[in-house]
Amino acid sequence: MILADASIKKIFKIMDNVNGEIRLVGGCVRDHILSRRAHDIDFATTLEPNDVMKVFTSCGIKVVPTGLKHGTITLIINGSGYEITTLRRDINCDGRWANIEFTNDWKEDARRRDFTFNAMYIDSVGNIYDYFGGRQDLKNGRLCFVGNPAIRIAEDYLRILRAFRFYSRFCSQPLDDGIKFAIRCAAENINKLSGERICLETMRILALKNASIGFALMVSCDVFSYVFLSNSSSLVWLNMAEKMGFESNKDYALLKLALLLKENNINRMPLFSRWKMSNKEKSMVSFLLDNVELYSLDVLSDNLRRMIRKMGRDRYINLIKMACVVDIVCSIRNFINAKDIVYHIIARAETEIIPQIPISGNDLLKIGLHGKFIGLCMEKCWDVWEDSAYSLDKDRLLDVAVKYADDLSC
Repeated sequence: MILADASIKKIFKIMDNVNGEIRLVGGCVRDHILSRRAHDIDFATTLEPNDVMKVFTSCGIKVVPTGLKHGTITLIINGSGYEITTLRRDINCDGRWANIEFTNDWKEDARRRDFTFNAMYIDSVGNIYDYFGGRQDLKNGRLCFVGNPAIRIAEDYLRILRAFRFYSRFCSQPLDDGIKFAIRCAAENINKLSGERICLETMRILALKNASIGFALMVSCDVFSYVFLSNSSSLVWLNMAEKMGFESNKDYALLKLALLLKENNINRMPLFSRWKMSNKEKSMVSFLLDNVELYSLDVLSDNLRRMIRKMGRDRYINLIKMACVVDIVCSIRNFINAKDIVYHIIARAETEIIPQIPISGNDLLKIGLHGKFIGLCMEKCWDVWEDSAYSLDKDRLLDVAVKYADDLSC
């Protein structure tokens, strides 16, 4: 239960001693109502930011002024961050940013939030404050904007993508036609958002186990092309990946992104550039796209140790998953057969110990090799050692290295 958390209780207790009110707000309240574990803990308060900073600094708690302009500070307690934001109302919005002013009106603060089930508060004793029927919408599996959808979307066009994400996570009822119409009318304004914001929100959708629900809405509301810079919008491969029930790990979103790009023949480079993806993310997606047609599921399985050694364990497992999806959608294997095979391979790959070759780069230096020859000869020795079922000893591998270096020099 969120109110039993020691750090949260500490924050409430400190605020009880000052002339200001504080409540938990947003996603953590929603997740509390659903009995789910909350990841981001946010508070709202009637105190202004400078006063909040003074209160907690005087109690020896580290305070970071993360967004003073928008009324937000962050407390660091036991290594975790807790945002506290002063109640506010929007003065004007341009579709990306809002000018705000502080207020003491809780309902006014709730009015500026996007969806009804994200606009609820809970106080220190567990009272829930729900000004727009969010609790009932959550119970009914309905996504509703706070106020007029078209107006709320025009205030921040990222709400289009957030609607797809929250619908995928919490909703079972069909999305209201009025919301679909408002999204469709505003779709081209996705181009006004920064690439980083588009990327972050899209990857959050992809990380969901049922992301295909949100992407189906994205397609039907004519948004997909603005997000992915493509007129093609097939979701067959994405649906199959979710049907396979792969574990939602750190690379799950990247795997599904690679599937979307491959199926729809989307040029990755303009997307990488616009989204400003990290080098690590780009590297994984590019690896999957470049290798999925080079290795069949059988080849990957039969050469498991060698492939893990060459590719790395995470890359290998993601490539196995992608190759499995491709096999099914291309009718190379049926679903049941492919699922049995891929889960067996994944289980092996996660626990397989890769033997350590009995020579090193230093050994090659000692026999007179240098520069690029060391890397090339080490790779050759690895291949020969693997072909021998790891039976060759150090002396025989050094002989392999010398002979291979001679061949390279010829």
